[in-house]
Amino acid sequence: EVPELRSYLLKAAFIDLLRNLLHSSQIDVSYFAAGIMAHLASQGEVAWAQSGAAIGWQAALAELGAVVAGWQAPDGEMVAYRSFHPFLSLLQCFQAPQVQLWAVWAIHHVCTKNAPRYCPMLETDQGSQLLRQMYNRPDVNPQVQAICADILALLRHNSCPMVSESSP
Repeated sequence: EVPELRSYLLKAAFIDLLRNLLHSSQIDVSYFAAGIMAHLASQGEVAWAQSGAAIGWQAALAELGAVVAGWQAPDGEMVAYRSFHPFLSLLQCFQAPQVQLWAVWAIHHVCTKNAPRYCPMLETDQGSQLLRQMYNRPDVNPQVQAICADILALLRHNSCPMVSESSP
């Protein structure tokens, strides 16, 4: 989540480890590995290539997207966040929709599991505005747009004023 530290993690051996963890049968392990991979991939193709990873950036993104798309949401909460700020840069990573997919999946998960805590936080962090913009952009991946729509509906259902005023 800390951009200044990503270069220390963007190493071939660490990426190999992440890829193994990404395929864990335990959703929480896979989720956290995917989150780290999304943050590293958000650095772009050049930074990824410089890591010397055995897998190329596009292939890593495809793997990330396939794993996230295959998740079934767990019954309970598996993570707690104090802010959505680390997600905002990922939501703006339009060159890598798989990165956006992980971010919207994560936001949707926590907002679904604990709406009273996370819906107002998303509003305060101005994440709902960004989600609404993404929903309305024609170049956003349809799967990402669908999850954006679900999050915005959840915010409306939980009476978040900014979302209610300007629905998608």
